[in-house]
Amino acid sequence: MPCNRNPLKPPLGVVGVAVVAAMLLPGPGVGGEARAAGLSLGVPTPAVFGSPLGPSTPVESTGGSVSVTALAGWQVRVRGTDGGRLRSTGTGPCASGSTLLSNSLRVWAGGTGVSSPGSSANPLVLSDTAQVLASGNVLGLVALAVPVTVTYRYVPSAGDQLPASCPYSLTAIIDLSA
Repeated sequence: MPCNRNPLKPPLGVVGVAVVAAMLLPGPGVGGEARAAGLSLGVPTPAVFGSPLGPSTPVESTGGSVSVTALAGWQVRVRGTDGGRLRSTGTGPCASGSTLLSNSLRVWAGGTGVSSPGSSANPLVLSDTAQVLASGNVLGLVALAVPVTVTYRYVPSAGDQLPASCPYSLTAIIDLSA
């Protein structure tokens, strides 16, 4: 399978992981309760894989982040569409390849003051079930914005067919709670 290295054309299996939905989950009661408690989620920055996806080497994303502003402890949960697996359009250059890749993406979070059950050495496996990605505790009377960096890892499967110039994507849903 040829690897497309022309910078003017998309490389083999270029992928964007878009966080298209971010939800603020208030506790019981009216919807404004979370805002009154000093809890907000910023607009997420999508993560992308800057290197081509291939059949043998894992690739990590760059650029994924979301900002959490809180007066007290917080928790970010994540889940992905299609069981956390990358999907192509299945048309055009993608018609000859795998529409849904075999392995779920791996994911972890980091940042100053951010705790994550996953790490680069032991990432979480993204699935369609929400799981804790990161948490933090704010001490003080002033709400601080905490940047949370989110990294995804694609782990190839020998059975996946990745045609040149075929984009793959995934929607990750980020939830915030106190």
